[in-house]
Amino acid sequence: MSPIQNTKDMINEIVEKINEYESYADKNNQKIFKYEHDYRILLKKVLEDNEMDDTSCRESENCLNKLLLIIAQISLERIKLVEIKEKINKIIYETNNRKRRQ
Repeated sequence: MSPIQNTKDMINEIVEKINEYESYADKNNQKIFKYEHDYRILLKKVLEDNEMDDTSCRESENCLNKLLLIIAQISLERIKLVEIKEKINKIIYETNNRKRRQ
């Protein structure tokens, strides 16, 4: 992290980090979702070919459901980030308005 000179630098740094994380989360969320989808198709094929016992199948489905839960959690965190960014932008807007009025 670069040295912060003033409040504006600090706000810009926060917004930049939020944008970086949002981009990272979006990209990886898509990868996880694709992985889960592809693996679920593979699991269905294995079951149709009777290559897996019921216990292993349940364990695999549980793992895939955990992946879906992780995807949902990442999405919720991204929503929180957007809310934080909106609050920061509101503070910037209000601060700029106060400066203009003075």
